[in-house]
Amino acid sequence: MKANPISVLILEDEDPAANLLISRLRGLTQPVTVLHVAESVEAACQWWSQADDKPNLILSDINLTDGLSFEFFKSMGVEAPVIFTTAYDQFMLDAFKLNAIDYLLKPVSQVALQQSIDKFIRVQPPHLPPSTAEALLQSATSKNRAYRLRYMVEYRDAYLLLETDDVLYLHVEGRLLQAYTRQGKTLTLDGTLDQAEAELDPSVFFRLNRQLLARREAINNLHKHFNGKLALELINWPEPALVSRERSPQLRQWLEGL
Repeated sequence: MKANPISVLILEDEDPAANLLISRLRGLTQPVTVLHVAESVEAACQWWSQADDKPNLILSDINLTDGLSFEFFKSMGVEAPVIFTTAYDQFMLDAFKLNAIDYLLKPVSQVALQQSIDKFIRVQPPHLPPSTAEALLQSATSKNRAYRLRYMVEYRDAYLLLETDDVLYLHVEGRLLQAYTRQGKTLTLDGTLDQAEAELDPSVFFRLNRQLLARREAINNLHKHFNGKLALELINWPEPALVSRERSPQLRQWLEGL
């Protein structure tokens, strides 16, 4: 007798990561049905409010195109079990594991995902109550958090300390995370842009798009672009940086200090 498929909702704003996750789910020993992939809080809320069949399990990134996934859990009163699939700091990891099934670092491996699904089936983990989602949202956005101050960077045949105050941009090129400094240097860092966004002060740096994280003072001018997008002129950057229609209101609020 075949087991009923595990129904899954995926919250993920990067197509390659979502496609990899779907591929990993197909490789599990248990049958899985992916009900929907949402790339934003708004899209997740819209789908949830209209869906007749709710998922048994949610696989969720934390940083989506228009905010933190905790906003979805809180606003929709979602209580489904969650596996977080992202890169975040140890403080938040401890909080997640109190109420989530697991926490998987990107790129998610087949073995790690299988172990998390086995745990989900074996222990019947508790749901994530809205009160916990609200607490996690408050914790993630707390102004009292400690943010990264510097990076240790391998440079030529030595190591140097790169102060985050000296970083104008962080940019993904292929699989490389590169920092562009006030002094005109380009340095390769360990980790991912998701990790960097989670570790840096959000009042100072803003995720413009999937490839680029910029410091406030590096933005010269904003121009309207097609379909509600914004095109930004940046200091020492060769071309306009595009910001999606969904993120544009957040960017304007961030620039105004709201």
